[in-house]
Amino acid sequence: ALRRDAERVGRRAAVAQEAVGEAARTEALHEVRKAAKRLRYAAEEFSGRTVQVLGRKTMRLATAAEEVHDELGEHRDGIAMQRVLRDEAKRLAARGEDAFALGVLHEAERLRTESALWRAERALERLLATAVPGA
Repeated sequence: ALRRDAERVGRRAAVAQEAVGEAARTEALHEVRKAAKRLRYAAEEFSGRTVQVLGRKTMRLATAAEEVHDELGEHRDGIAMQRVLRDEAKRLAARGEDAFALGVLHEAERLRTESALWRAERALERLLATAVPGA
């Protein structure tokens, strides 16, 4: 089960790598996030049952999967926040109001989102390099 879930993360990561366009890439990264979450929960459950034999290895796998899940969650939240800020800035501008502050917030969020993606990519590299116990 762990091997299958780890392979799923790898396949989804490959699809995300090849995705063209922001929307397609965001959706593909969300699929990676969901696969990492599934792997994390499976590894946590498995390590709890077999602590003597595979506990540490599966916990390392679970921790790596959790990191991918969390960072991709930050990335996804950032994408959503940028969209909200952009839409609100357009609304204000259409009414002739100053939207400069929203532009500043958007840029800060863009940088935070970019950083989360960078961290997610590093976490994914670590996850994919983590040996699957029993494999």
